[in-house]
Amino acid sequence: MRQIADLGFKGIKLHPPAQKFEIFGDWARRAYAQMEIDGLTADFHLGAHWHRLRDYDPLLCDEIAHHYPELRMVFEHVGGWHYYRQVLSVITNNMLRGNHLYAGIASVLDRESQRYWYLGKEGLEECRWQIGEDLLIYGLDFPYNQAPQIERDIALIRSLDWPPAAIEGLLGGNLKRLLGITSGKARLVGGDPA
Repeated sequence: MRQIADLGFKGIKLHPPAQKFEIFGDWARRAYAQMEIDGLTADFHLGAHWHRLRDYDPLLCDEIAHHYPELRMVFEHVGGWHYYRQVLSVITNNMLRGNHLYAGIASVLDRESQRYWYLGKEGLEECRWQIGEDLLIYGLDFPYNQAPQIERDIALIRSLDWPPAAIEGLLGGNLKRLLGITSGKARLVGGDPA
């Protein structure tokens, strides 16, 4: 964790099912403690990913938030079709501690090829209604999703009947604020397996 922070990275992509670790296991807890000290953001991939669900049940993120109250976290796919309400409950449950838990709107807009994580426009509306537009982040699943899919997602997001500031926040403004970036690009360590 220290090496990652020393290299200037702002966050780490954590994919418990792909990396085969328990989200609240001993190794993970040591990592979260160091990430909290170093100010790194944890970008979790949640939802059905063909590994033991008990190892990365989204409700365990509430335990992480409780034990590491300064750790900034993004929950990709908002937990997916199967778990998005649990993820929203974790974010809501921790709002009084400060807004440092975010819903990652990654791979949730294509009903055919991403059905296990699909939320669609209706799901985005529910997320905004439940946690607000300032806690939504799109785009952290690149390069897993290729350019044509990203272009379709962005077009769909831009077609939402939301204020322009809310759309711009979703498409990068909220992430910049989370990472403390005023200009330039941020780097996250990790990546989805193809």
